[in-house]
Amino acid sequence: MDVVVNGIRKDLFHARDRSLARASLGLPQEARIIGTAGALTADRGISDLFDAFKRLAETDDGLWLAHAGPTDGSFNPGQHPRIVDFGMLAQQGVPELLAALDVGVVCNRDSAFGRYCFPLKLHEMLAMRIPVVAAALGDVGSLLESHQRSLYVPGDVAMLAERIGMQLSAPSIADIASPSWHECAVDLRRTLERARATY
Repeated sequence: MDVVVNGIRKDLFHARDRSLARASLGLPQEARIIGTAGALTADRGISDLFDAFKRLAETDDGLWLAHAGPTDGSFNPGQHPRIVDFGMLAQQGVPELLAALDVGVVCNRDSAFGRYCFPLKLHEMLAMRIPVVAAALGDVGSLLESHQRSLYVPGDVAMLAERIGMQLSAPSIADIASPSWHECAVDLRRTLERARATY
């Protein structure tokens, strides 16, 4: 079986200056900022991120959470003064937000979707060269298998908070190449050519 995955726009998602990104978004320069960009919905387990942030923020006055993306109304972050919601960003604005983060977080639930979806958000973060913490499911778990400090068990808020704390105190960036759209197009062409030759 051949699998052709999604690709990222490498003209947008690449290492950027954190200070410039924070200045453009109005985020504090000296803060430690965690966050994400993408679907903020119950089926992605997004409440884990907010719960983990609140745990950490109780003893860390310098910690902020920044996020952007569509929501389903399933979570209520409350009026925390250090949670910043950027709403729906244009695609060009997403890498700016990711560049501003100290740690990018990719939540998910242990579901059919969580186990089989392609981790495009994770690949965007990896291309941005930022530390990540992600739910250990499917391709994500395989991709980060040698970076256990970047993985947490889906739904385990205590573990997620612990892993975020580890990445904040001793950042570790996974040196993993993210596929571009061009690379995916080449893979698709080879797959179609093999299929044509077979049938």
